[in-house]
Amino acid sequence: MDTITLPPGKSALQGYVFLSDPEGEAVFIIERNGMVWKQHPGLVFYLNKQIRPEIWNWHSLLSGEAKWSFPEPGFPELELRGEGKTLTFICAGEELWCRCGDDVRDVESGKVVPLEQYEICKRGMHTFWQEEMRPFLREYPTPLLRDAVLNSVMFCRMAFTGIEPHYGVGFYGLEEHDGFPPTILSVTDLYLLAGEKSRAEALFGAYLKRFVSPESGEVNYYGTSISEYGMLLRWFYRFDETFRRKYEAFGEALRRKIMQMPVDAEYGLLIGSPEADERSDQGVFAHNNAQAAAGLIAAGEKYGAVLAERLVEALRIHRQKCGFLPWRLDEVVAEPENFYDERKTGYANYRYYPELLESGILPPEMEAEIIALRLKHNGEENGITVMRNGRSDGVPGAYHYDDWTLWSIAAADFRSGRKERFNAAWQGHLALHTSPDTLMGYEQVNAFGSPRRPYADFCVPGQLTVPRLLLMQLSTPETERL
Repeated sequence: MDTITLPPGKSALQGYVFLSDPEGEAVFIIERNGMVWKQHPGLVFYLNKQIRPEIWNWHSLLSGEAKWSFPEPGFPELELRGEGKTLTFICAGEELWCRCGDDVRDVESGKVVPLEQYEICKRGMHTFWQEEMRPFLREYPTPLLRDAVLNSVMFCRMAFTGIEPHYGVGFYGLEEHDGFPPTILSVTDLYLLAGEKSRAEALFGAYLKRFVSPESGEVNYYGTSISEYGMLLRWFYRFDETFRRKYEAFGEALRRKIMQMPVDAEYGLLIGSPEADERSDQGVFAHNNAQAAAGLIAAGEKYGAVLAERLVEALRIHRQKCGFLPWRLDEVVAEPENFYDERKTGYANYRYYPELLESGILPPEMEAEIIALRLKHNGEENGITVMRNGRSDGVPGAYHYDDWTLWSIAAADFRSGRKERFNAAWQGHLALHTSPDTLMGYEQVNAFGSPRRPYADFCVPGQLTVPRLLLMQLSTPETERL
């Protein structure tokens, strides 16, 4: 793949770019319409309802269309070209500087920044970012894929404050989202795949100390699912014995937390929240039990295998009741016509089934059934996940793409040798979930429109989908790659 090839009938994605000093607090968002604004605590999920106080407008210097790029992949200097002018932006600590010719300004205050100071700052940034990119400088199949990896690492590093995690920027940069387990799971997986063990340990250890109670195992997040507890425990056992001894209290607390969760009377399966947005819907969910079982098995806990056996047997029984392989086992659910027609079926398709697949607990025939269900009921398109449109602000189409969870499906495809699906997943994500000029993605994007626009803000796990899948492939012996 030397260029991003769009499927027939689909236009390119165009969205904002953010810049932030990796050790700083300020997050600057640069919009395609010229607006420049700063992330603030009053943001909401819906992009059309966000209050975005403008601190500057780049159209004051370049009024027409501009070509956007990061000329040096993995280095956060945004370049806008048009009308014979070039604007470049860098984040210097808590300030955003814009250069036009020899004139450099702090965009918020308007103060002049000496050109020499701009160049000195850039040299220091180069030293920092060259070291940050070092673990990811390797042979990639094409330059485009190399650039996609480097820019993804760059965006995610900017989204964090040091080793303090943030799910994303904009609404997803707010503190309430910091403890969301998939953020730390995706980032530590990235560094482990890149062979950067010390960085992964520092990040995961800091997360445990900040968000996990060493007494109860409770995660300090408003809607942690059982599945996420299972994945955190499984990730804990990906680290070596030295790390596990150092953080033993946290690993043991996570194990106890799962072991003490309530079970249902019919199957002996765990009862709890399926995910943060649906946290009020407490029940017996297949993905929760699968990931809990996988985590306990990784910890050497015999109950993990028992839980896995109970789950598979319950799925067989409930399949007879429902007429298909269901995502929950405490009620009879109807097979959907389209996964995107209703909220609950949408969540099953985009989150519950993918995590069930990734757990590795299911026998092959059940994995095949889930894949067939997604295909039969319009759960995926061009290799990526479809979700219902829940907005009434003129967003076109009955559905959009909500693909930040795609890694779970593609990882399962890789493990099971489903080559065509694995390649379609990361290629579809790169083509449809990523702005081709900046290689920046978003949690959710519109499926229709010209150009297509983000449906939700930038998020770290979504941006890391392609790098994780590529590194999964490249870290595998060549004879075993798909």
